Amino acid sequence: MLRILALFIALLATPPVAAAGSTGTACDHLAGHPYDPTNKAQGVAFDAIDPPVALMSCAAAYSEQPGVVR
Repeated sequence: MLRILALFIALLATPPVAAAGSTGTACDHLAGHPYDPTNKAQGVAFDAIDPPVALMSCAAAYSEQPGVVR
């Protein structure tokens, strides 16, 4: 139950899917690689990724922007 609550809090604390040229999607913030030149956010180290939260945010970003491979 606490993990689900933490997931919702993390999703609320991350920015929504944004337009190109802005600060990026929640997926960019939660799972983007720090050295990816196409990433719209700072990125995160691989061992710092929270898989359940990142998967949910990246699935949402993909469903809203299916043509964006980032």
